[in-house]
Amino acid sequence: MENKSNAEKFYNEILGFNLTNTSYPGARFFSAGGYHHHVGTNIWTLNKGIPKKINSTGMTLFTISIPDEQVIKIIEESAVNEGLLINSGSNELLIRDYDNNKVRVVS
Repeated sequence: MENKSNAEKFYNEILGFNLTNTSYPGARFFSAGGYHHHVGTNIWTLNKGIPKKINSTGMTLFTISIPDEQVIKIIEESAVNEGLLINSGSNELLIRDYDNNKVRVVS
């Protein structure tokens, strides 16, 4: 992530994960259900505040499984409002975070 507040907005406010740890400089950790973390983000290798290019080298996609279809609809609405929705289908979303990382959300 290029920006800690964007990470918090995306993983906490849009995807609904809890922010669990901010004690590591430049990093944020997020989880569901009280686990220490399912997702970790950091700004340790900043690219001068410029999000990565869409087809650049690195992680291309990861999947989050959410058992509640209503929660997926809430995530979809938030992603649409932020201009982050790439595609939606039956019980599946493909969204992009603020740094162009793709996240597949399935139920």
